[in-house]
Amino acid sequence: MSAVHAHLAAPADLEQAERVLAAGLPTAKTEAWRYSVRALGEFDFAAPRYGSEALAWPGQAHDVLVVGPQIDGRSVDGVQVSLAARPGELAAGEAYFFARLMLADGTPCVHIEVARTVAPLRLSLLAPLSGYQALRVVITIAPGAEVQLIEDLHGGDPAGFVNRWFEVRIGAHASVQWLRWQRHAARSVQRTDIALASEARLTYCAMECEARFARHDLDVRLEGQGASASINGLAVVNGRQHQDTQLSVRHLAAGASSNTRWRMIASGRARSVFNGLIHVSPGADQSEAHLKTANLLLSAHAEINTKPELIIEADEVVCSHGATVGQLDDRALFYLQSRGVPLEEARRMLTVAFGGDVLSAISNATVREVIAAVIADKVGQ
Repeated sequence: MSAVHAHLAAPADLEQAERVLAAGLPTAKTEAWRYSVRALGEFDFAAPRYGSEALAWPGQAHDVLVVGPQIDGRSVDGVQVSLAARPGELAAGEAYFFARLMLADGTPCVHIEVARTVAPLRLSLLAPLSGYQALRVVITIAPGAEVQLIEDLHGGDPAGFVNRWFEVRIGAHASVQWLRWQRHAARSVQRTDIALASEARLTYCAMECEARFARHDLDVRLEGQGASASINGLAVVNGRQHQDTQLSVRHLAAGASSNTRWRMIASGRARSVFNGLIHVSPGADQSEAHLKTANLLLSAHAEINTKPELIIEADEVVCSHGATVGQLDDRALFYLQSRGVPLEEARRMLTVAFGGDVLSAISNATVREVIAAVIADKVGQ
């Protein structure tokens, strides 16, 4: 905490700073952080330093936001981007340490307002090579709009540290396809709050691949009657990578539905963590919610920690949850080898196929093929 104290020596919001310092960093006794607090490492609040080149993007998409040496707010047809301070209220993340840290130090807020149906929008977020980067983004989707959002997290180095907070509101009858591709090397923590109004639809797909340490708290709130969310995730870690996803899906209105598929693949001495909670609140009758996580261990020293949870406080609901952890099927490997496929190639084929359910949620075929190749390459390593 000494680095945090020094960082908040002259805070922008004294009240929030006092709350941050009083709460302190998460510890190993904090249930949601029990596997990750040690892997988080030390903080360095030095000014961020960036590389000269960003990773290329496969396929076509409009750049809406570029974060690197500076924040560029550019508007495209149907989308308004602005940079301004925002009042310090918290919605779902009231006790989230890193969100409060942003409020205390006065991190600026980027507003992205989508007024109508638009072409795919890419949020290009460049991580630093070293130092500390904080970014707060508020996205508002107008009622009835149909939007494809690409959250592209790239660049960086393990010496850099990233703190991000996304707040997203999806209007009534709007439809959003969201692809998150975490392919940067910096350590990162992120909170994403997504709220859906009546009859809004969300298809969310997360690809967690490259960071030495990555923590993502994803909170999806079905606030309107008939709202629906399809949440898909694939984490592929090797070496000594550490990836942690904390998912919360809250049914707050009647007739809402959600379906979550999450898969993790770990090799080397890597660790992948997934806690998935479905909470059907009082009054959210006729809800339907399903959560399934399947996981694959490719080495004796890799670790996967997964915990699905289900809280039901309403009547006439259909809910299910489950988790599996296993290894590649020896019979399938033998079959492929008997057909002339080398062992390592057979392992890659079966591993990519294991993530196929999640990959199929990516609508862009070019991006889907590139991510499949990344998975195959990591398995080969």
